[in-house]
Amino acid sequence: MAVAERVPEQDVVAVRVAVRSPRRRPAAAPRRTSASPKAKVKRPRLKGPTGPNFSTTTGLLLRNVMTGLCADVPGGGKGQHEGPVEQFTCNGSAEENQHWDLVVNQKGAGPGGADLFTIRNSKSGYCMDIWGTGAPALGEHGLLQNLCYPGAGDNQMWYLDRQASGRFWIRTHKGGMCLDVDGTTGAGALHAGLTAFPCSADDDHLWSFA
Repeated sequence: MAVAERVPEQDVVAVRVAVRSPRRRPAAAPRRTSASPKAKVKRPRLKGPTGPNFSTTTGLLLRNVMTGLCADVPGGGKGQHEGPVEQFTCNGSAEENQHWDLVVNQKGAGPGGADLFTIRNSKSGYCMDIWGTGAPALGEHGLLQNLCYPGAGDNQMWYLDRQASGRFWIRTHKGGMCLDVDGTTGAGALHAGLTAFPCSADDDHLWSFA
């Protein structure tokens, strides 16, 4: 029997079929994007004065905090000379007459260095006024709108007494009384007249601007 010649191991040529997996392209590095700036949270900006010292500001609604109603002139026009000032549902449209200008006449001349100003109706051009020329007296007529007479000779000058952020007592320079809604505390309804009355934290004397 023929004996197969043994081939040395080192001479054996091993044919190996190498199965190569397809080359994978390296994953593209994620593109760097500039970090988008964080959106700033905007706090609602209070309209109107923020304290007792300010520059003349026009076109404001004077809103009573307790009743939720605004200082108003009866009707939708300019109202009447020496006509009443009342409170009514707030309406900031141009057709209405509820916009008021706080016209600073004497800087720092009020109590505690507060600015003194007149409250002028933007449509009629008349100023919020108290009967007579002296300090208001209890039981007198309500406020009216009249020709503007700034200065010490009349009683149309007011100043702000800040009670909380954006909330003020609006006080007469003569007598120091507060802008008030006629009637029992907080009970003033539509068309209730505005008056001046001794200031009280429990009454409807707090006002804001819009």
